[in-house]
Amino acid sequence: MVQIQICLGCLQLKMKLLSAITLALAAVTASAAPQGIDVSGYQPGINWSTVKANGVEFAYIKATEGT
Repeated sequence: MVQIQICLGCLQLKMKLLSAITLALAAVTASAAPQGIDVSGYQPGINWSTVKANGVEFAYIKATEGT
């Protein structure tokens, strides 16, 4: 009976560890997919504070026309 209790305790610990690893991997995966936008002269007057507040981390900005 003592061995069963120890095994159940080990199982509970392993389940908690697995849960923590799963949450950590989800956080890493989310941070590995940054959000960005593509802007050009067709979007004048961009409120960059609002853009950042909405989770956007970078922007592609068209700076030239032609060659």
